[in-house]
Amino acid sequence: MLRMKTNERIAFALAFAALAYSLGVLAPIAEFRSIAWPEMLASVAGAGVVTLLLLLRLLPQRYLRLERAIYALFLAGMPFIYAGAAYLSGSGADLALECIGIPIYVGLALYGYYRSCLTLALGIVAHGVGWDAWHHAGTSYIAGWYAWACLLADVSLGFLVYTQVGVQQMSGNMSQADRP
Repeated sequence: MLRMKTNERIAFALAFAALAYSLGVLAPIAEFRSIAWPEMLASVAGAGVVTLLLLLRLLPQRYLRLERAIYALFLAGMPFIYAGAAYLSGSGADLALECIGIPIYVGLALYGYYRSCLTLALGIVAHGVGWDAWHHAGTSYIAGWYAWACLLADVSLGFLVYTQVGVQQMSGNMSQADRP
């Protein structure tokens, strides 16, 4: 971890703090009994993603394409949590609304993976600010705590991905879209 730059260290610390707060404070203890619920699956997956990224960073060699694939899969997977919760609720109208996000975030993930790590960072943050924020009051199909937890996770992970844009550029894995 000594080789990490300061912003990257801060980003990892923020990501783990956001996850700890989300799971330790926001998520009710009763939720942990229902690990198959979309909210809990997403929470466990988010913790796994940040942990995996840290482990990859601690290796002596960088696996930039793998890191980038993880960012893209995280971004592409986010709208499926809300869609899954809407599906389980049995509300066709809610499911239709949530399905609007799928092509948006999957499209951003694909573009970001192949063309622009900056798009991945901004897409993850945009999911938190633009998608999670309007779910904050809770809905009939997703736990109210989850929208806040996802917002925190998305903003902190988006910052972490942002700290990697320069490294990805230097490796030659980036296109002109990432260059300032």
